[in-house]
Amino acid sequence: MQNSIQILDPLSCEGWDERLARHEKINFFHSRAWARVLYETYGYQPMYFGSLNSGSMKTLLPLMEIKSILTGKRGVSLPFTDYCEPIFENGTDFDQLLQSAQQHGKQSRWQWIQVRGGDGIDAEPDQQYCVHELKLESDTENLFSRLRSSKRRNIRKAQSEKIQIIHSQDNEAVDAYYRLHCQTRKRHGVPPQPYRFFHKIFEHVISKGQGKVVLALHQKKMVAGSIYFHFRQKALYKFGASDMSFQHLRANDLVMWEAIKGYAAEGCQSFCFGRTALHNTGLRRFKSDWGAAERIINYYKYDLRHDDFVTTQPSENRLQQRIFQLLPVPALKLCGSALYRHMG
Repeated sequence: MQNSIQILDPLSCEGWDERLARHEKINFFHSRAWARVLYETYGYQPMYFGSLNSGSMKTLLPLMEIKSILTGKRGVSLPFTDYCEPIFENGTDFDQLLQSAQQHGKQSRWQWIQVRGGDGIDAEPDQQYCVHELKLESDTENLFSRLRSSKRRNIRKAQSEKIQIIHSQDNEAVDAYYRLHCQTRKRHGVPPQPYRFFHKIFEHVISKGQGKVVLALHQKKMVAGSIYFHFRQKALYKFGASDMSFQHLRANDLVMWEAIKGYAAEGCQSFCFGRTALHNTGLRRFKSDWGAAERIINYYKYDLRHDDFVTTQPSENRLQQRIFQLLPVPALKLCGSALYRHMG
């Protein structure tokens, strides 16, 4: 039996996903597949601090090392991840995990460590978000009745417009989604993630049966789509995109409903709508309308130079957002390819 903290690599650790199986807070982002996507896309080095007990994971703090000449060197749990809660049974367990990460971070000259999620951490959070989780059941009629009435009307509206829904695990569907994704990101004033990121998602997640693409077509034109992941009977909405000129068809709602209904039929027990900023009341309402319960996710930032948890003020650069909205999609793709690996 081994309980000491060590640095584990999910890419080479035999039976990684099986070692995680007994923990309730495990989700897709703890999986080997997600670690491989991040490593092969951006070159982030996985350094998961944890302890094993009879082959199972006893404690775990997943971290990846980001090296950037623009944003510094740091450990993040985990980059481009909504939340990846550490596994621990009490405050002492977490303190031991953090101390091991601190020691390694100082030796490696990290500036700070960010932990995305975790109940029972005795520190002031740096940032707060919310996530919405829907309990699934096999009775889809009952599931449908739990939706807000406006949501049910939108779904029926999309069905009456003869929207065609396609569930796919093909690379062609990922490519089709990515084209719409780039247009949606431009509308929001944000560069799209590089195509390589989505290619790796297909290679290590979707093609392995841990994710899928759901697309909506109207008269053979794609008008909306989303990408979903699933792991251990837990489903997760990760990416969504739409053509605003077809917004009146309510295809987005039908895509989400068909994904929820499909995962319920497959035996999943929960469906997570992902992370939402607290100030985004519109998106929070959209997710709550599905009957999902909202809970707060805390992000913590430990500054290794000052040996203490710190808080920072989030900032929005409206000018930058406007510039990105004006750029053509090919230029935005170049920006995304150049910048995202520094962000994490």
